[in-house]
Amino acid sequence: MTTILAGGKTPEELQTRVLEALRAGFRPTDFQEPSGYVETLPGFEIVCRKPKLSEEEEMKRIRRMARAAAGLACLGERDTELVWRLLKFTPADEDITTQDPTLRTEVLHSLAEYRVPVEVIVRRIEHELRVSPSKRNPAANSILQGLIKALGGYATQLSAPERQQILQRLDCQSLYEHEPEAGVHGALEWLLRIWGEEKFLRDSLVRMSGHRLRPPSPKANESRRWFVNEQGQTFVVLPPGVFTMGSPTDERGRIEVNEPQHRRRIERSFAIATTEVTRAQYAVFALAEGIKPEERRYSKTADDPQTRVTWDEAVRYCNWLSQQEGLQPCYRIRVSGNVPTVTMEPNFLDRNGYRLPTEAEWEYACRAGVGVAWGHGRAERRLGQYAWFMKTSDDHLWPAGRLLPNEAGLFDMFGNAAEWCQEGAFPYPREAGEHATLLDDSTTVYANTNRVLRGASFLSVSASVRAAFRGVNRPEEVLNNVGFRPSRTYP
Repeated sequence: MTTILAGGKTPEELQTRVLEALRAGFRPTDFQEPSGYVETLPGFEIVCRKPKLSEEEEMKRIRRMARAAAGLACLGERDTELVWRLLKFTPADEDITTQDPTLRTEVLHSLAEYRVPVEVIVRRIEHELRVSPSKRNPAANSILQGLIKALGGYATQLSAPERQQILQRLDCQSLYEHEPEAGVHGALEWLLRIWGEEKFLRDSLVRMSGHRLRPPSPKANESRRWFVNEQGQTFVVLPPGVFTMGSPTDERGRIEVNEPQHRRRIERSFAIATTEVTRAQYAVFALAEGIKPEERRYSKTADDPQTRVTWDEAVRYCNWLSQQEGLQPCYRIRVSGNVPTVTMEPNFLDRNGYRLPTEAEWEYACRAGVGVAWGHGRAERRLGQYAWFMKTSDDHLWPAGRLLPNEAGLFDMFGNAAEWCQEGAFPYPREAGEHATLLDDSTTVYANTNRVLRGASFLSVSASVRAAFRGVNRPEEVLNNVGFRPSRTYP
């Protein structure tokens, strides 16, 4: 049994502290006189205790809280403020990998599952949208993102005309094109897609790629953190930061030798594609370069991730993307006897061209502030709403972007296709302190030098579909379940 005191100088501060305690699994059990506060201020400290529960008991407790939140939401707007605050996602300190969003995820899904009137959700979204994007703080952005994802859960409960009416009422198409926050933008994309607005999304990407919609340098104080490149691919821009990489000792599926926790520093802003490269996107490159893509046994549509791509072909694609936009290439590729050798350009991480993400960048983007195994939290029963894996994939790849995005607005970071990363499979450091983005300082990649794979795939079991899971293969290996997503240092 763990005990804490939740107190505040004002009723609002006290309410905030108690809510934080509830989200962390504590239960209010007693009141006591305030200690340590100014005597003239009224108030209480609330004693909160957290029983030691098994994982199964903890999940049951969280589901009960989510059901209670859904019941409260049904009572009307005056009684729902606490519900919306449960949708807040804000990492707590400088180490951005601090959040466990399990309760948040259960709440946002429970709203539709327990038949909270959709009008309650729509009105709250309207309330949140009254604040201009430039004045929204991260907490408000996370609540808005959660509400949009919750709204998507009503797809099967509403007729097509009803869905269309709500999209028009909220002006979702315009919001999608102009919303600067990447996580909210990703949630809007998902909502529009599952509510039947595929044609609008395709046309919108064509328009935005033609205008080269992109955030200028952060020096210009621009709030938009996503852009569309000339090929119609959407990228999210992530800031530098420090996070905890690897997995805790009690994480299911953990491989100790591969995943010891350590602190990693992301030194540069970088952009990463919101989806894996699709067959349709890769076909443009293949046609231009005279490459004949192989037959894909596990793929059914051109919007599926491009797999059966070697590491060498993935970096060749990145160089081609850079060439199309007049950016600095990051790789030199030499072929001798049909065997490629790839050499990184000097200081390639400081170049502005496209490249594969480093392993640390990939996990930083995948976690997006989350400190547990999955981006949605610890509930395995929800994994199928965020990832295509063995249990849900029906033994084939699925079109990119059909499942819910993570907090950063990135799709399919878990499952679907495993993804090539930049460096080789090096052991993690075990020393204290912050370690650099790139541990592999070798500059040339030969056919026998293994490269890291991340994210697992549609063929993987749930224990492998984790943020910390590491795969490995030779760079010339062709696999049915391996693709990639490009990134670039930005600006």
